Amino acid sequence: MIMALFVVFAFADEKLPEVTKEPSLPSPAQRALVQQGVALHDAGDYDGAIQKYKQVLADTPTEVIALHEISVSYFEKRDYENALAFAKQGAEIKSDLLPQFYMMIGSILDETGKQQEFLDLQHH
Repeated sequence: MIMALFVVFAFADEKLPEVTKEPSLPSPAQRALVQQGVALHDAGDYDGAIQKYKQVLADTPTEVIALHEISVSYFEKRDYENALAFAKQGAEIKSDLLPQFYMMIGSILDETGKQQEFLDLQHH
């Protein structure tokens, strides 16, 4: 899967970000905001969830859980530009969520119609 994403990015004129940053540990208050955001997301209030995640990221821009969750909320809103921007930010950070960020980026490419470019490569 990761190799496929590298091929997709190379062919789609996209580049995966370099993993150069360390993750930040969230404070208890930030963890609570993320949990509130997840609850709002699960209730279908994506804008409310995004606001909670933005509160965390304003103070701690390398908090990977908030980055992942905000990307998912934007994806669900079909706001692929913002979803991709936050997924790319997350993909710059060394964390256990790195595969999920790559999967999100791949899903966004799929949803925005760039998957055909990858499929064409597979048949040549």
